[in-house]
Amino acid sequence: MRCLVVDDEKLAQDVLIHHISKFEVLELQGVCNNVFELIAFLNRDKNIDLIFLDIKMPEISGTDFINMFNHPPAIIYYCL
Repeated sequence: MRCLVVDDEKLAQDVLIHHISKFEVLELQGVCNNVFELIAFLNRDKNIDLIFLDIKMPEISGTDFINMFNHPPAIIYYCL
């Protein structure tokens, strides 16, 4: 399962990357620092199955992201 981490905090990114690495079924494709980077990534690579998405981010929150897409990948929301 191809996945992305989206978080504006480096420590939270590192924690998620560590946990994702423990699951063979998950293939980390990238890390985005905000929703704008996420949108750019998804415009380049439409084959993402799962996004680990921080709820609280500056400018555009993780929950606001969902309203921007008709058919977003599966989302796991979190708040660290």
